[in-house]
Amino acid sequence: MMILPAIIIFCLHKGILCVTVCGESKFLSSTIGGQVTLSIEKMEFSFIYWLSTEKFLAKTSPGEPVEIRHTDYNGRLKATADGSLIIMNMTRGDQNQYTANVQRIPSGQCRQQFNLRVFGTLYVWLLLMSGDNPRNA
Repeated sequence: MMILPAIIIFCLHKGILCVTVCGESKFLSSTIGGQVTLSIEKMEFSFIYWLSTEKFLAKTSPGEPVEIRHTDYNGRLKATADGSLIIMNMTRGDQNQYTANVQRIPSGQCRQQFNLRVFGTLYVWLLLMSGDNPRNA
């Protein structure tokens, strides 16, 4: 009887580790009031769940409108034809880590990470003038 609980725990633990990476983490930046596109690697999938560090933001599917799941993003999210997510009218609060949980066809999941920085326009102008890379800031 002691084997069954051990097998269940192993399977649950293994299930957590089974999500593969869709591609390398992407580092993106935008300015306050701007927009950014979170795009995934090209693959066949049925839907994507988009999350930030603490929020379930939206669900996208190829050729379908975005299903917004968090009120902070009402009127600020769009889906592209391939299911990528566009965040518009950026605020400082949008600076975060985002995750795309992709349900692939025929089965399986993968995860794509995005690290988004949001800058004020003066700060971006100063970076461009100095030649610094915003990723290293």
